[in-house]
Amino acid sequence: PVIVRWPAVIRHSMSKLGDLRRREDFVEVIQGSLDGSVHFIDLATGEARQRVAVPREPFAAAITPDGRRLIVANHLHNGRADAEVVAASVSVIDVAAGKVEKEIVLPNGSGLLRAVAISPDGKVIYLPSLEKAHWHVIDALTGDVIKKLAPDSGAHNTIYGLDGRHAYLAGLKSPLLRVTDTAGHDIVK
Repeated sequence: PVIVRWPAVIRHSMSKLGDLRRREDFVEVIQGSLDGSVHFIDLATGEARQRVAVPREPFAAAITPDGRRLIVANHLHNGRADAEVVAASVSVIDVAAGKVEKEIVLPNGSGLLRAVAISPDGKVIYLPSLEKAHWHVIDALTGDVIKKLAPDSGAHNTIYGLDGRHAYLAGLKSPLLRVTDTAGHDIVK
């Protein structure tokens, strides 16, 4: 889950908030669900405020630094596993509108998604394939694959450094934490 205290400028643009837009202490929990949707829950009351449908089992999410979009890694592939094209996707949710703005469909054969990390400038997304050999590095604006990193370490989790110069890739099949230089998205350690 993601817990967020919306900045005033974002909170005031969220028409579905109603009177909650004026609450300075408004905090939400954003949680994916096996029902194929992302739930926005008022932390103070525990009440679900809204539900946004996404393709398949939203598993992980990150808020863009400007607070305007929620990037959701959908755990399962879109559609049937025996189809000609089997690919996972990322849903980009416009927070103010409360709806999916776009779907970023990864290349055919892409693995299940478990985590998502977004750069501090909001331009790049790192997506580990669930316990497979690789990470996809995605342009957050276009959805294009910038690079595929394959340290063969059982891709599991990722975080971006606060200054944005490095991303850290943790795999379940390796005791090493891989470090990328995000200027070229190359593994340097």
